[in-house]
Amino acid sequence: MMPRTLFKSLAALAVLTTASLTATVPAAANNAEPDRPLINEAAPEMIRELARGYGTAQATKDNVGDPMIKGKANSLAYSIFFYDCQKGANCTSVQFQAAFDIGKKVKIEIINDWNIKKRFAKAERNDKGNGVLRMDYSLNGGATREHIDNAMDMWFMQLKDFAAHIGFRE
Repeated sequence: MMPRTLFKSLAALAVLTTASLTATVPAAANNAEPDRPLINEAAPEMIRELARGYGTAQATKDNVGDPMIKGKANSLAYSIFFYDCQKGANCTSVQFQAAFDIGKKVKIEIINDWNIKKRFAKAERNDKGNGVLRMDYSLNGGATREHIDNAMDMWFMQLKDFAAHIGFRE
């Protein structure tokens, strides 16, 4: 049997250890590492550079003068639109987008099936009946370059999966 004072000492030590771990872990987790600065704006050149790792990517402007990227990955055309911009710069969010003409209207059941099963990119059918895939990404509050690259990796996986899901063939 353990003496009562030893038991109380061990219990107190456990409480102190737990309290110190709880106090230090969240503080460390909230600080950005110096070599991983937070990015608060979607810089078109950086986004284009990351997109080029998946295929082609060309910088252009949309119809209101905001930056835009058009590209191809695995022979699938896509666009990246920049939003929440101030006079064509300092954009804080992007939308990845692609539309697919499969030669007939994509059945709404196929679009619904995608939206039920997938979390990150959402599908719709445009006025021509083409399948459209969209994924939004916000930099509000900041993101590391690694987080942005992870979002792009997710987009390109979703893009490929969606094309197969609706039966798109080049």
